Amino acid sequence: MTDSAIHTQLLAASRKLFLKFGYSKVTMDEVAREMGISKKTIYLYVPSKLKLMEDMMLEMKNEITLGVSKIMSAQNVTTLDKLKQAMIFTGDKLSIISPFVAADLMRNVPALWDLLKKMRYELAYRNIKNLVEEGIASGSLRKDISPELLLMFYSCAVQYIRDATFINDFPKDIQQKIPATADKVFEGIVDMLFKGITN
Repeated sequence: MTDSAIHTQLLAASRKLFLKFGYSKVTMDEVAREMGISKKTIYLYVPSKLKLMEDMMLEMKNEITLGVSKIMSAQNVTTLDKLKQAMIFTGDKLSIISPFVAADLMRNVPALWDLLKKMRYELAYRNIKNLVEEGIASGSLRKDISPELLLMFYSCAVQYIRDATFINDFPKDIQQKIPATADKVFEGIVDMLFKGITN
């Protein structure tokens, strides 16, 4: 197996653990156990847990950047459709970082918290704000819409849609009617946003 393939597997294993338990709770021993290799082997590929988390976040950033670039550069697609696709795609990707994980980073690793905020702004909010403003200018969206308010609403959805604590606050009968996957949830939210809720 190539070094690149091992590094990719290492990022996948650490992503699974970091996103489930948070940065602070995961040890390099646990990452090694998850991969079925020794901790000493891990240190051949990354010098520290901090670098591993940073690499994982940068990998996420690259995945999202590539996806958003494809959406933004698509030909013969309306601004409105690009906006819908961008909101669903980035929401699904960014929502895997739960409020619990974000709070852990903010409290314990400020540099990575800053990286996460920068990622959210660069990858989602800036592109979505630009598309909303483009939609308003072209007449596809109402002139009285506040792009900033829309972004705040969207940001809340991104941050809480996969948060088990938030979801478990709802009665079981409501939980059972929520779509099973985050992309379907975002599709529903975006659909309501664009079509409204009135007949």
